[in-house]
Amino acid sequence: MDLRGINMVFMPMLEHDHNYLIVFELKHTPISVIDNFSDAYQLVHLNDHYDYFEKDATYKVKEIFVKYLEHVKHPKTDEMIASKIKKVKRTWSTTGNALDYVVFLMRHMEKYMGPREEFSSGLSSNGPKKIKQFKNPRKKYVAHILMSECNKLREKIQIEALGKWYGDNVFW
Repeated sequence: MDLRGINMVFMPMLEHDHNYLIVFELKHTPISVIDNFSDAYQLVHLNDHYDYFEKDATYKVKEIFVKYLEHVKHPKTDEMIASKIKKVKRTWSTTGNALDYVVFLMRHMEKYMGPREEFSSGLSSNGPKKIKQFKNPRKKYVAHILMSECNKLREKIQIEALGKWYGDNVFW
């Protein structure tokens, strides 16, 4: 795949039952990690090491991504090699929400515009208010996944949903 016209590559991550996001910005070459958990709870580590097996997952992904850039001879390869990974600062981080990692991840991919712009997820820093804010994104993301053309069960889901909506008055 030619990435020359692409500004950012989003890598959703799942590590230790926790979702977070790595963003490779190919235009200006910073590498960002966006994690919903507070820095007080270090679930995502940013330790590099000369030995691949001693690196944290973030730097392993970077190494694999750089190898791909080298393979396709991307013009930003050398700059990406020199880039350090940095966590994005956020005011709405959480300390105990272990249920909504994926919703946070989807929201991050939807709202993040790169390190050159202030990152605003639109989420409150107030816990109870943030919980209420998650109602609509949950519904939206689930609906998109269920109704996606790549969902092999989409037609079955549509038929069942219409049957529940219209009751016994639906004739197929």
